[in-house]
Amino acid sequence: MKKQDSIELAIRSTEEVEAEIAREEREDAMKLAKETNDLKEAMADLHAIVKKDQNKLEKIVDEVDDAKETVNTAADHLVSAAELDKSARKKKCICMSVIFLMLLITVILIWRQVDD
Repeated sequence: MKKQDSIELAIRSTEEVEAEIAREEREDAMKLAKETNDLKEAMADLHAIVKKDQNKLEKIVDEVDDAKETVNTAADHLVSAAELDKSARKKKCICMSVIFLMLLITVILIWRQVDD
């Protein structure tokens, strides 16, 4: 091979290498563009899902707040019921004591009359 043939081969090899690099760069750019587009679509899908479920999430939060308020009200009612029950037992005890005393006085009076 002559020197000129070697130079032409080297030049042609350089051109082929540059062409291959350019082709790979185009392929990489196209791949990057496709991946970017896929990512954009995925983000749009995620946004749609979040937007769609946002109303459900807000409703759940409202329901939890309502349930919390209901539980607090129920707890207040239980405290009031316990106080009323305690008061009612106290009144029952007093009434039973009064009835017992009245019966005792009646028995004593009857017994005294029988003795006389």
